[in-house]
Amino acid sequence: PFTPIYDKGDRIFENLLDLVTQQGAHGVIYLHIKFNESQDYDLPDLIGNIEREGIPLLVVETEYQTTHLAGLRTRIQAFAESLARK
Repeated sequence: PFTPIYDKGDRIFENLLDLVTQQGAHGVIYLHIKFNESQDYDLPDLIGNIEREGIPLLVVETEYQTTHLAGLRTRIQAFAESLARK
């Protein structure tokens, strides 16, 4: 496990790549908390690394509130459908 506060972006990516490989995932849904400086700093590198590996990625930006779950559900369903078509 990693924490974006104490671990560097490369370690986060390595752990994520290991999980994708171990689980046989066809894509990654990355939950990004808005206005979280430690996540904001590492996000561009993480996206670049995942794209270089050719792994489909959906970045879901959210706040701590859960008032917009219907919109998130739609985005995640669309991402899953796009993976099923590959």
